[in-house]
Amino acid sequence: MKLFSFKKQKQQAVFVFRIEHIFSIRDVGTAVAGIVLNGSAGIGDVVSFGHVPGDTVFSCNIKAIHGKGSLEGGIVPVDRAAPDGPCRYGCSLILDESDSHRFHAGAYLFIQ
Repeated sequence: MKLFSFKKQKQQAVFVFRIEHIFSIRDVGTAVAGIVLNGSAGIGDVVSFGHVPGDTVFSCNIKAIHGKGSLEGGIVPVDRAAPDGPCRYGCSLILDESDSHRFHAGAYLFIQ
C-alpha cells in the first residue's frame, strides 16, 4: 500500500487541438487547421504548443477561429473552437505567432 506518491502527475488538458496543416499569413500570424479533440478554446485564449498534450514548447494567443460545420464546406467565423457545432468537421485557428516553422502537423495546441 502506497502512503505517499512523489511523482508529479500531469494535469488533464481542458482543450486539445491536433494540428493537420500550417499556413503563414503575412502581417497576421500563423493559421493552423485541424481537429478539436477535447474541450473548447476562444478568441483571446492562450494556448500551448507541444508534441504531446501537456508538454509545452511555447505559448501563443488565438486571434480568430473559423469552423467547418459541414462536410460540404461552409467555413464560418466562430467565437469558440469545440468538437461539436461549427467546428465538428475541423477548424482553423489564427495565432499571433509569426514564425509558422515553429509548428508541425501531428503536434498539438492545448490549454491545461
